[in-house]
Amino acid sequence: MLTGEPYGPADPELTADRLHTRKLIHTLNHAEPGDAERMRNVCRELFGLNRLLDGITEPISFSARRCTSTSIA
Repeated sequence: MLTGEPYGPADPELTADRLHTRKLIHTLNHAEPGDAERMRNVCRELFGLNRLLDGITEPISFSARRCTSTSIA
């Protein structure tokens, strides 16, 4: 889409990206309590966050529905 091509949701690259993102979200939502380092690493990969994550010590719950309803609790 960024290059002006039509959006194809079945595109292999997009499909692989979605699967990778779902795996990261699963990892984040099922992180062991106290595993702050793992949570920070997953959040960095998902959102590109760095310094904002230094204080994370408790599990984070993340959900997204078709990019219309996203929340981090």
